[in-house]
Amino acid sequence: MKNFPHQINRLERFAGGLGVFGDLVHGGADLTDDGAVGDALARAGVYTFRETYDPANVDQLLEEEHAKPASSRGTRTMARELRRTFLQLGLVNDSDAGFELSRAAGRLTQLDHEPLAPEAGAIWSAAFRTLEVVDESGSSHPYELMIRLAGERPGIENALLGLALEARDDSDREFARVLELVDGHSANSAWERLGVSPFQRQNSVKILPAVARQLGELEVADGRAYVALPDPSAPREEHGRRERRTVRSRRRRYDRTRSRGLRPVSRELTLRSYDPDLLAARYAAHEECLSAFDELFPSDLARWEGDYDLLVLATLHALLVEVKTLRSDASHQTRLALGQLLYYDHFDVHPEWPDWALHRVLVVDRELDPDLLAFLDSHSVGALWLRPQGGWAGSDRGVEQVARFGVEL
Repeated sequence: MKNFPHQINRLERFAGGLGVFGDLVHGGADLTDDGAVGDALARAGVYTFRETYDPANVDQLLEEEHAKPASSRGTRTMARELRRTFLQLGLVNDSDAGFELSRAAGRLTQLDHEPLAPEAGAIWSAAFRTLEVVDESGSSHPYELMIRLAGERPGIENALLGLALEARDDSDREFARVLELVDGHSANSAWERLGVSPFQRQNSVKILPAVARQLGELEVADGRAYVALPDPSAPREEHGRRERRTVRSRRRRYDRTRSRGLRPVSRELTLRSYDPDLLAARYAAHEECLSAFDELFPSDLARWEGDYDLLVLATLHALLVEVKTLRSDASHQTRLALGQLLYYDHFDVHPEWPDWALHRVLVVDRELDPDLLAFLDSHSVGALWLRPQGGWAGSDRGVEQVARFGVEL
């Protein structure tokens, strides 16, 4: 069974640790120095000396820690394991120039006082979903496998979620083997068939299930796990556009470097909580598609982003862009996109550029069906999509629209 570090499982402590790593990197410290990193984690309260931790006596606690053999110091273990965790999550990079924080990590350090805010949650979720664990048996993505287990076996014993670390790879055949361990067996008997010790079993469910619960992606009731669903009784956050007299503070220059799920959302921007493209695994795909589309345009054209994904400006012409990722929900995403484009046109773009010709386009990561293309065209909306083999294609209207901005497909 694969191993994943199990030092901490609270996102606020992960965020605090990331902040410590960032401060050390900026100060030129060596992140491989487990002693120095461990001490910094203790001073920041990320390492807490179990029940005896008190910020007022951390120096005394560290003095006692330093008296122990190096191999017995919990601070050093925390430093080593947390570094390995951040490397596996892609939040810390190890290059020839040394360790550095990724752009995602940089944004998370800015949000460390609200690690479960929607934007931070989306970044953490994307990091854990792309988490790859490798051993001699192969490579797998245990967080994704865990969510899949809960989805295909609703009510699975929480203790069995650790079997996501048993999968040798991400293949359907291997997943079927894990399901066979789940079906018809109690947690103890399933683990016993694998010869996994009680200590290993406990460690297997310390981190990933706890993270998923904090991110709202898993629910556990009476020791059984389920994929979390949105609460239909929860209040919806309204856009609030009609209460504002200006929209200028709700837009900013588009920056392509804020891609792959890392694009920060201004505190004055309303996160579109109903938009699946800004949640979990689809977030990074959404940003990749947006960035690839932006690269088509001449660099001298002005770009803005706000509640809308992208606005490209040429002389007296504006291209309003909504990006969607399609899985098995193309009709639903197309309906959402049309409503968003019309809404942003009326409330965001027209008030600032009332005399400009506005072109609305939906950008997707795979081709739309002809009936959906006709639906969009009937509302004067073009469509463009990424080809499976690379490059772009689009509806006649979409191709004509981007041609006005110097893009030839």
